[in-house]
Amino acid sequence: MPEGRGLSFKLIEQMRFACSSCANPFTDESVVAMQKASRYSRAPNTIAVIALIGLVMMAYLRWARPYQLRWGATDAQAQRTMPGDELNPNPMFLATRAITIEAKPEDIWPWLVQMG
Repeated sequence: MPEGRGLSFKLIEQMRFACSSCANPFTDESVVAMQKASRYSRAPNTIAVIALIGLVMMAYLRWARPYQLRWGATDAQAQRTMPGDELNPNPMFLATRAITIEAKPEDIWPWLVQMG
C-alpha cells in the first residue's frame, strides 16, 4: 500500500479484503465514495475549532484584556497624568498598573533602584 494514505484508506482496504468472499464485495466506485465522504467529514470539525478560537479571543478582548491594562489601579490613578505623558501625547499603547505596598518609601526606594 502506498505511503501517505490515511487511516480510512487502510481500513477500507482491510474491509475490502475481508469481504472479498462475501456475496457483495466493495466495488472501486464505493471505495472512492467512502474516501470522499471521509475527506469531507473533517470540514465541520475545522469550522468548530475556528469558531471556538474566535469565541475565546472575543471573550479575552472583552473581559480579560481591559482588566490586564488596569491591573490594581483605581479609576483616579488610571485617569491622572503621569510624569512623561507630555513626551508622547497620543500613545499607541497605554496601560496603568498599580500595587500597594505597606511600607515606608525609605524602605522601598533601594529595592526599586536595584530593579532598575
